[in-house]
Amino acid sequence: MADHIGTTSRHVNRLLTMLANEGIIERSKNSISIKTGKKLKRLASRSIYA
Repeated sequence: MADHIGTTSRHVNRLLTMLANEGIIERSKNSISIKTGKKLKRLASRSIYA
């Protein structure tokens, strides 16, 4: 996934950990589930790439 978006796997892992800690996503061994799309959309709207 990191290669696909042009970043490092370390950065992706830090981002996913942050999102999980904030309760926005839930991680398991084989999947990632979005728990609250509203918060995720709010974060995405502040993207410097948007």
